[in-house]
Amino acid sequence: MANSWSKQPVWVSGYINNVNDTIVGGQLSSVPVGVVATQGDQTLLGDHLVLDEAAANAKSTTASGFAQLHGGYYQYVQFDSSATTPALGQTLYWKLTSNISGPYTVTNVATANQSAYAGVLLNPNVTAGNYTWIQTAGRATVLFAASGTTTAGVAVYGTVGSPNATVSAGAVSDLIGVAEGDAVASTLHLVDLNIKTLRF
Repeated sequence: MANSWSKQPVWVSGYINNVNDTIVGGQLSSVPVGVVATQGDQTLLGDHLVLDEAAANAKSTTASGFAQLHGGYYQYVQFDSSATTPALGQTLYWKLTSNISGPYTVTNVATANQSAYAGVLLNPNVTAGNYTWIQTAGRATVLFAASGTTTAGVAVYGTVGSPNATVSAGAVSDLIGVAEGDAVASTLHLVDLNIKTLRF
């Protein structure tokens, strides 16, 4: 069973945008200093996390290949073992077909899953089959497709492609949010993710 909405992930010793756990919740040798916790407080599959701008900044690395996190909703999920090569800011989908991993499995393969938008990939180095955090709502860094040039305030949609990204056209059911400022094709850009698709 997943933990509550706002529980700070006490078992994440580093940054949430570079988590690549081989087991659920990762593995720590000890509880962080000053934290009073029980085994039930560990990060569990499906956990939700709500961070304001300051907390998101503090829990994110901006090392090469990563992007600054912003205030929003986050969820701990499994990156499907048959997913394709990950890329920062890809749109992710709940795995609908041949899902034997459970309800919190996401994939970057849009085909057959496209109507089940889940969130945005934070860790471009996540290993297929491992566990990581994704962003589900709020201000997020999103990868635009080659046809994804758009302007501020324009709705953006999930799309089938390689890499899967967002564009400013598509089926209404694939709407994920609104572009913040002008966006250039094939680049990372801020999007206000306002379609909440959380699984509980």
